Amino acid sequence: MCRQDAIGKCIKGTADALVHLHDQGYCHNDVKPDNIVLNDEGTPVLIDFDSCLPIDQVLGKGTTKGWGDDQSTTSKVKNGWLGLALVEQHLRKARLASPPK
Repeated sequence: MCRQDAIGKCIKGTADALVHLHDQGYCHNDVKPDNIVLNDEGTPVLIDFDSCLPIDQVLGKGTTKGWGDDQSTTSKVKNGWLGLALVEQHLRKARLASPPK
C-alpha cells in the first residue's frame, strides 16, 4: 500500500499539474484516482482530458459522480481542487486500512 511520502508526492505532483492547467485558462474537471497514473520514474501524471475545458465554459460531460462538485455546471478551478482533496482522503483512508508491513 502507499507510504505516507508516496501519497504526498502523488498529491503534490497532481496539484502542480492542476496549477499548470489553471495558468493556461483550463480546468481538468474530473480529478479522481483512475485519472492519476505513475510513470516509470514514479512521477504522478494526470490523464483523461475529455472533461478539460476553458474556465467558466459549460460542462458537457462534467465530473464523475462522487469525485467532485456533483452540482457543478461549468468548468471551475474548484472542481479540480475538490477532486484532488477527495483523492487524498481516499489514499489516506486506504493506507490506514492496510498499514505498511
